[in-house]
Amino acid sequence: MRRALATRLDDAGIENAAREADWMLESVTGIGRAQLLAGPDRDLQDPEVARLLELVERRAAREPLQYILGSTGFYGREFAVSPSALIPRPETELLVEATLSAAPRGGRVLEVGTGSGCVAVTVALERPDLEVIAMDVSAAALEVARKNAFQLGADVRFLEGDAFDHSWMHGLESTVNVVASNPPYVPLADRDTLQRELAFEPGLALFVEDGPGRFIKRLTGIGQHLLVQDGVLLIETHSPEARESLVILADAGYTETRVLQDLSGRPRVLQGRKSG
Repeated sequence: MRRALATRLDDAGIENAAREADWMLESVTGIGRAQLLAGPDRDLQDPEVARLLELVERRAAREPLQYILGSTGFYGREFAVSPSALIPRPETELLVEATLSAAPRGGRVLEVGTGSGCVAVTVALERPDLEVIAMDVSAAALEVARKNAFQLGADVRFLEGDAFDHSWMHGLESTVNVVASNPPYVPLADRDTLQRELAFEPGLALFVEDGPGRFIKRLTGIGQHLLVQDGVLLIETHSPEARESLVILADAGYTETRVLQDLSGRPRVLQGRKSG
């Protein structure tokens, strides 16, 4: 069965066909990869075979494996995922690191657009001294985020709200030490050139029709409204425009602006400090 699954995935153009076949087998049967590699296939039960055939066809249609299996790894933990929220990506761990570094002991952190909750939940688990608040416009995404917080034991306060509306901000004015966000930043014009898997992720959280500047400008406004003096704004952004986007932060009155690079050396996170 293992070989048949890998062959089907390979024929569909899946790059890591053998490894993905193993992940499916592990998920359905509970057999660890070491055991799969060590010996011949054990006899599978009919329901297991039917489930595996279903999964492999979904993956052959380019549905992301993370959605198929229902979880993915992020910052050393396993997070539940669903098509209601973006799949956490390794490069976003830089946003976590920057948030942890910028937040003072006992401070308050706000994530705008939390999605699966991977950033907010991770920050809360890594720094129990912090008060962590996470907001999203999508009730379905917040359901995923709350599930992750519950399953991982993270203390996070969740708010439903729109970044372009002020109503959810009441009571937070000038009280937040770090505002962090991974807003939509992939140009809609690039959609047809990207991996087919992206068609399964929520476009509202991924694509922007007129470039990332609109969201960055809005986030600078949220930061000015909610950050304490010397508070820090952190924005993950589309790397080709990252350095040019620093101008938006500077024009909004932020100081000490800089771009943080991810592990691949790509500009990834904008950082600025509220002053004046």
